Amino acid sequence: MGSMAFCISGGKQYRQQRAAFWVGLCICRQHCAVNGINVRKIIRCLLLPQFAVRHLSTLTVNDFYRSLADKPGLQPSFRKPDNFKSIQEEISRLAMEKRRTPVFIIDEANYVSNAILNDLKILFNFEMDSKDRAVILLVGLPQLNSTLRLGVHEPLRQRIIMNYNMEGLYKDEGRTYISEKLKGAGGTPGIFEENAVEAVLNAADGTPRMINKLCNASMLIAASREFNCVNADAVMQAVSDCELG
Repeated sequence: MGSMAFCISGGKQYRQQRAAFWVGLCICRQHCAVNGINVRKIIRCLLLPQFAVRHLSTLTVNDFYRSLADKPGLQPSFRKPDNFKSIQEEISRLAMEKRRTPVFIIDEANYVSNAILNDLKILFNFEMDSKDRAVILLVGLPQLNSTLRLGVHEPLRQRIIMNYNMEGLYKDEGRTYISEKLKGAGGTPGIFEENAVEAVLNAADGTPRMINKLCNASMLIAASREFNCVNADAVMQAVSDCELG
C-alpha cells in the first residue's frame, strides 16, 4: 500500500483507523448492534477504492462472486470461473497500474457460509500467495471468531494479519454522541438532565442504536407527562418499555 501516516486525536478512534493500514485479510468484530457503517467511514478516510458486500446469509458461492464482480463495476457473468478471473484481473489492475489498494468490506460476515469463506482464500491468492493486493475486511459479530476457529478454516485463519474488536462507545463518547444528535435535530443538550444521560448510557451499554432508541422513547415519555426536561424517571420507563417491546 506504500507508506502512509494517518492519525486522529482520541485513542479509540485512532485504534479503529489501524484496521485499514494492512494489506491482506482483516477481521473486525463488532460489539452487538454497533453500526457497521462506522467501519466504512474509517476506510473512506484513507481515500481507497471500497466495495461493500452485505446480506450474505442467503447467497450461494456463485451469487457471492456475481455480487463481488458487480461492486467494482465489472460485468458479472453467470459462470463462477469467469467472475473469478475478472475480479482477480481488476484487483491486479488497480494494484499494479493505478497503484491503489482496493478494500473489500464484507459486512455481517458472521452469516457467511463456510463455502464462501473457503473461496475467499483462493480468490485473493496472487502469485502463489506471495502477493497481497487487496484489503479484505470481514466485519461481524463475535460469532465470526467461532466460525474461523473451525479446522476447515485454518488456511484462511493463517492469512489474518489484523484482528480487532470494536467495543461500544465509552461514556464520554456517548455523552458527545447524544449532544451532537440533539444539536443536529435542532435541540439542545440541556433537554436531558445529567442523571438521565447517565441512565441512558448505563442501559445502552455503549450501543449507538440503543442510545437512539432510549433517547427517543425518553423524550416521548417526558413530553406525554409534560416534563420540562427528560429526567431519570422518564429514562427508566423507556428502558422498561423497550425491554418489553
